[in-house]
Amino acid sequence: AKRRSREATRGKAVSKQTFAIVPKICEVVALLRCDAKARCLVREIHPEVCFWALNGCKPMKHDKKDEAGFRERLDVLERIRPDARREIDEILKDFKRKEVARDDAVDAMVAAVTAAHDAAALRTLPPCPPRDSAGRLPMEMVYAVRAAA
Repeated sequence: AKRRSREATRGKAVSKQTFAIVPKICEVVALLRCDAKARCLVREIHPEVCFWALNGCKPMKHDKKDEAGFRERLDVLERIRPDARREIDEILKDFKRKEVARDDAVDAMVAAVTAAHDAAALRTLPPCPPRDSAGRLPMEMVYAVRAAA
């Protein structure tokens, strides 16, 4: 998989993490291609894009795996979800780090926070997404814009 990835992308290799979730990605794609209702409910996000948007369209200053980056992301989440820190602490208490890394818990929460926004607050990258090869799925990442306080 790494060799093929490097050949197809001019030297970049697929990560072990990505390779491990390929079967699940295929399941989701199959569902979305055959179920119009699911296509309305399931959207793709990228955690760092979501944090950027919820942070007033400013990138995070610290790496998400660092303590400062973890705190920085929790601060953004708490502006929208006041109990975010407590909820993340509970998740991290209930699971071993090999099961759930703390940055993965924060990434999952930003996805949930984004999904909870009203549809009018959602935007996509790119703004006018192309469709997949089957013509059904928008090739997009969704994020939420924050209303001015």
